Amino acid sequence: MNGKNCRVKGRYSRGIPFYTASIPTEPLVPSPKYILPKFPNSLKSNLTANQLALTNYFETYNYINEVEEYSFNSNTPGKIITLKQSHFTKGTVRITTPGIYVLLENINFEPNSDNDFMPTGQQIASGQYPVGKDGAYHLGFFAAITIETTGVILELNGKTLQQTKLHSLQQRFFANIETASAPFIPKQGPSTNGFSSASNYKPGEKVLIKNGTLSRSSHHGIHGNKNTNIIIQNLSIKDFEVAGIALNGTTIGILDNIKINTTSLDMRILSTYSQARFARPFLKTIKSRNPTATFNGKSIDTIINDLNDGLENAKNDVLAGNTPTNMFGNTKFNEGYDGNVYGLVLNINGVVINGFFKTRPDNAIGNKEIYLQDITIKDIISRPVEIIALNATPSTGGAYAGKRQAGAVGDVLEIQNITDANENYKENILANAQLIIAKNNDPKLGTTNITKEIVDWGEENTKLSDVMEENNLYFVKGGDSMGHAMKGNIGLFISAGENIKVNGFNIQNVISKGSDVGPDASGVYQGGDSRGVIVTGSANVDLNSSVITNITTENSNATAQEIQVLGTSTNIKKDGVPITE
Repeated sequence: MNGKNCRVKGRYSRGIPFYTASIPTEPLVPSPKYILPKFPNSLKSNLTANQLALTNYFETYNYINEVEEYSFNSNTPGKIITLKQSHFTKGTVRITTPGIYVLLENINFEPNSDNDFMPTGQQIASGQYPVGKDGAYHLGFFAAITIETTGVILELNGKTLQQTKLHSLQQRFFANIETASAPFIPKQGPSTNGFSSASNYKPGEKVLIKNGTLSRSSHHGIHGNKNTNIIIQNLSIKDFEVAGIALNGTTIGILDNIKINTTSLDMRILSTYSQARFARPFLKTIKSRNPTATFNGKSIDTIINDLNDGLENAKNDVLAGNTPTNMFGNTKFNEGYDGNVYGLVLNINGVVINGFFKTRPDNAIGNKEIYLQDITIKDIISRPVEIIALNATPSTGGAYAGKRQAGAVGDVLEIQNITDANENYKENILANAQLIIAKNNDPKLGTTNITKEIVDWGEENTKLSDVMEENNLYFVKGGDSMGHAMKGNIGLFISAGENIKVNGFNIQNVISKGSDVGPDASGVYQGGDSRGVIVTGSANVDLNSSVITNITTENSNATAQEIQVLGTSTNIKKDGVPITE
């Protein structure tokens, strides 16, 4: 009776069947583990047919509603793949499998600190991080995430992705997200070994990056080459040193609700610091080739030790919040990077380091059919420094050495800074490294092209002007520390584009502190310029609903312009009104 009473009071009295498992039910529908994006009509109504097809692709993305953790080259195509801090501790997260990738934590990128932030021998041997000829990682981990396949949603999930302060100092060549397998297309970049080949370069296609913050980066927030069908949406990008977003060669793209806000303004080091770090492997090669090598009375061991000590002292100063007192210190650290900076770059496929395209090249790839909406670009500020170089002709030469005399990674020999009042060699620890590499440059080491006469000048105490006259050498102007053509600071840079529409953009505070930047070979003080928007060699560009304020330069010979159109650009409009050069 007691059992019966319990049964009545416990279940039957509430009308709940006891044997619930025997009652037929509808099949359970799995709850969504990820909700696919739904793009607003306010965006879709402005898109081309191809761009609409891209939004539809992601709104109906065919995925497997199961979750697994990231594992390089081992994830199930189409699944929901989670990313945590632990996945980044040993290097770049390479996305090589289609799927939905979701950040679960804020990411502070500082891989392999016990190996000088470089790939280990085991990682290289496995093929995960290739180095050497056409190996993308021979200058270190150039990105926290690479996207190198077709069909990827990268959901930042409201999280922040950034370098640590230490890694941004030690890895001076970096993008938080690289939308390709390598930072350069084949046959480009500061290395004779290359960073990719036609067979191993893989750009991301049908890529959506959304919903988060990209913060501290020594170069870019997002960088890519040759992407087809890419959407970047609902991002905040800040504390970068070179550009917030740089897309080179994109065909069919959408950028929506992007806030690019503030270049890094606490730059305690100059570009020479990264040049010195990248020189070290080449010094090791010299030592292995010739252990008794010398330059100007100093042994290879002394030159290596001096360079390492200088780098270590500078690093410790920066981490302590101080400005290095040696040659690497930037006394104007609160004025930003010592090169030109950009907010958002849309360029054809390849590097954007040479002069402006006045016309779109016949062989140009991409920078077509791109729509931008609700773009804010703010506080694009730097103190660009012009580096005078040596050349065999009075022309400007090319970047990454080119015709300029430069070291193993395109690092320009800063001839004026190593010449004393008597025109003799005035040594520093970086120049000693560059010149001993040049002295032992057979077989060729990197991009090194410093001539024997300049090496001899460094050792023989002769006058520079005499050496230049005897060897038909000239000073080359208009370039930065890597030989990049100085183009000024720019908010929105559209280079050789076609069919690009911008609807709603706000650009504020594009400021150049480059008061000492001189004229280039043509007599133009371009490197000290500031521009809100520049359109070069482009066709069919619409700029609508713009606010552009406070575009300034501290260079009295340079110019500051809200909008500039260069070259043979055609059908360039602002709010429906044609604008020309």
